[in-house]
Amino acid sequence: MKKLLLVLLASAAVTPAMAQNWGYAAQQGGDTTTVYQRTTTTYQQPVVTTTTTTTNRQVQPAAQNVKYTTKTVATEVAPTYKLANPLARPRANKVVFGVDGRYMYQPKDDAVDRDKETGWGVLPNIEVGLTDKLSLKASFGYGQEKIKSGDDKGVKFTDYTADAKLSYLLASLDGLDFNVHAGAYYNKVRWKYGSVHGTWYRTSGVDVGLMAGKKIQNITPYFGIGFQTDFHSSKYDAEGTRTYINPGVYVDLTKNLSLDVNYKTYTGDEELAEYHARFDIYPADNFVLGIGGY
Repeated sequence: MKKLLLVLLASAAVTPAMAQNWGYAAQQGGDTTTVYQRTTTTYQQPVVTTTTTTTNRQVQPAAQNVKYTTKTVATEVAPTYKLANPLARPRANKVVFGVDGRYMYQPKDDAVDRDKETGWGVLPNIEVGLTDKLSLKASFGYGQEKIKSGDDKGVKFTDYTADAKLSYLLASLDGLDFNVHAGAYYNKVRWKYGSVHGTWYRTSGVDVGLMAGKKIQNITPYFGIGFQTDFHSSKYDAEGTRTYINPGVYVDLTKNLSLDVNYKTYTGDEELAEYHARFDIYPADNFVLGIGGY
């Protein structure tokens, strides 16, 4: 199996929704508020009667016995997820724009019959908060690769991708968020060698999955599972149905720097494993620049 070394450059921006617009899932605990509640009890003192030429009844005012009690009210505190945190999502009516840029370099290795190859790609994306729990994300990608050694030297590949998915906060239990998603994707690769060209493969499918995670101080461990399956059409590269798992951790190292490390493995007709690492730089609360590789 060929091994690829890729470097990922990512940037994202959000419409003036600052960091507090993210991560609405509430966790219990946090601040407590002490409320002083006054309870008043009244009782009637004995009636005192005096007799004169005319009978006159005088009643003393009712006395009051006042006591104070305290009542503790728990308030909910929502964790604040940074923009590139896998559990972050825009709130209702907020829009996030982003662009992923990729550069790939594969060195030649005769021991495993691997040719030298370079490539690049760009992936604009947008995510819209439909409600505080439901969001829609769509992306479109374009990239090129070129083989620079071996028998296939000079062959170029052009890659087109598109996907859209809905993501929903299913539940939040003591700060542990359960997010589900469902969407569709399309991928087409064309090849060209001189004036000869054609379709290398074309495939489309559906992707359904679940991701759970919880922010604990500055660390957010998360775990994703799901499956993908061919949907409408495939050519030369039918993948059938395959499942995947995706454990990882997102660490806020400082106010302006975070680290995302995760592992994703697929099982099915073809097994594939990817290791990802990315540093996220936050020059502002609503902007992030990520640099990493897999």
